[in-house]
Amino acid sequence: MTREGAGAESPVGGAGVQPSDVTTIRRSPEVLVLGGGIVGLCCAHVLSERGHRVEVLEALRPGSGATGAAAGMISPLVESDFDHTFARTCRTARDLWPAWAEWLAGESSVDLSFSTDGTLVPAYTTAGLQHLDRLQETAERLAENWERLDPDQVRELVPELRDGALAALLLPNEFSVDPAAVVEALRRILLRSGVLIHARRRVVSLRARQNGVDVEGEGWSASCDHVVIATGAGSGAIEGVGNLPIRGVRGQMISFGGFAAHKGPNLRAGGHYALRRGSELLVGATVEKSADDDAVTEAGRDELRDFALELFPGLQWKAVSRHWAGVRPAAPDELPVIGPLHSPRVVIATGHYRNGILLGPWTARVVADLIAHGRSTELPEEFSPNRF
Repeated sequence: MTREGAGAESPVGGAGVQPSDVTTIRRSPEVLVLGGGIVGLCCAHVLSERGHRVEVLEALRPGSGATGAAAGMISPLVESDFDHTFARTCRTARDLWPAWAEWLAGESSVDLSFSTDGTLVPAYTTAGLQHLDRLQETAERLAENWERLDPDQVRELVPELRDGALAALLLPNEFSVDPAAVVEALRRILLRSGVLIHARRRVVSLRARQNGVDVEGEGWSASCDHVVIATGAGSGAIEGVGNLPIRGVRGQMISFGGFAAHKGPNLRAGGHYALRRGSELLVGATVEKSADDDAVTEAGRDELRDFALELFPGLQWKAVSRHWAGVRPAAPDELPVIGPLHSPRVVIATGHYRNGILLGPWTARVVADLIAHGRSTELPEEFSPNRF
């Protein structure tokens, strides 16, 4: 089914941004989405496709915050092997991406740099081999594809990698995507669909009524039928949300430039990763649970550079070309926080921590179900905001 003025429906649920800041909120939007990162924009996209009148309020600009700082890893096993329910959810979310990325690129004419080359996890020590064993057991338990590589196979697959790998695990069904490109693609589609995005509209408070929700900012107010809170690490600061224990966790990244175009798997080792995108090698990310701002530090830069040099000795002659940071939203148990908040008219979608890109389209589908039906068969009880 195709709506007039739009292309084919997306596999997850589509939506639009004005080319310049929008200053006037419509009198009767059905849904206000708070937050213009990947989760908020995906929610706006799916809700719009399902026929809702949607507007987005973003405190800064679309794609800023954690989305703008992310590398775009879509890695359900490497990021989630500690929890079975979460691992299953991440795999479901991962499976949406290939068809959705193809649709998104086709509808928007934006190159998403969507990579299907998988993830390679090398091991150089006995402890590293034990980690591979655990990861392999998780893959087998979840019926995921994997391939154990010997040193010669590792060298053939990634010639630039440091010699001495004892083995490696290749996870072929892990992906990556350029988050900035995804935001731009959604921006174009949202614009075409008539969805407005209001930049620099920080929400101060909200109040749910029996038949709607009142939202207030600095010098402005709006009313709507439903609100979706997708404001990341700042979600708990909105008056009316309650004492939601969402904290910010800083993650720093660096990149090295000047590479020829190259395809190959993403690399994971020791809690860090490296991936090629265009002419850059992206390296990330620190996990700083005591820092909730996006400042960059010399210590963070050194940590990431040391990791990169450990994997790729040839980088010793290259300078770091970029250094940036973002703030990930994390709950105490590091699981997402998704569901009705105090009222069926207010749905929260935050706490995605290191998996916002991976979970964005899946979260949008769940949120749209909650808005329409008050429930979603896909939503694990473990993600409920009522657990706090």
